[in-house]
Amino acid sequence: MNFANSSRSGLPNRPFKNNARPIGKSKEIQKKLESKDGDTYYHFLLKGVDIIYLDNANIYNNQDLGFSEEQLTWLDLVLKRDEANAQVKTIIVGMHAALPESVSRDHAMDRNCASFCNGKRAYERLRVTQSKGKKVYIMASHSHYFEEYIYDTPENGGHGLPGWIVGTAGAEQYRSEIKYGYLLVEVTSDGTIHCSFQRVYRDSLPLGPEGLTNYCFAQNIRKSTTKEEYKTRADCTCKTQ
Repeated sequence: MNFANSSRSGLPNRPFKNNARPIGKSKEIQKKLESKDGDTYYHFLLKGVDIIYLDNANIYNNQDLGFSEEQLTWLDLVLKRDEANAQVKTIIVGMHAALPESVSRDHAMDRNCASFCNGKRAYERLRVTQSKGKKVYIMASHSHYFEEYIYDTPENGGHGLPGWIVGTAGAEQYRSEIKYGYLLVEVTSDGTIHCSFQRVYRDSLPLGPEGLTNYCFAQNIRKSTTKEEYKTRADCTCKTQ
């Protein structure tokens, strides 16, 4: 990630302690907002950007909630503090599987109604934060391809929160064109981000063993084309925030 108009610096190894001012004087709220080593969901502030990671990595358990109630409460507290902090201009949220009603709904949090509803709660909570003037962006993986504008679906009125799927690190590819790479993110001084997909080619350095390279760029494609079942808002009765 590159922060434009500022000195470039790498991300700290484990900078999980939020350094914004807490809302009110509640030590209990402050404790909940701070992340510690080993947490599966966490956040940290870096030059006006709150980088949040949510944990929904266990969605292949059909009974999995996607996000627990505790995690959704934590997210709400983090976003409330961001909304009250004028220094926070941008919120970038990462997670394993995309939130519901994306272009990847057959391989995301739409897997069961509990996961669908909790994912929608997270999405709507982020939308509230966006409506309060913060720039909100969502990154996910799980689907092994690159796609942008993933929430610009009919369910979101054709124009949802800015979102990307970046599943191109080397796992079995889901589309006919094999594409590896990563997303380069530039954060400008007003908090807007600009993203560009940096493609990794066969001859990109460092070079690997020829046999492995040939397999990766010629054969590393998922053979099955079976679509996974998924839930929609018509299938699920979701409670409001």
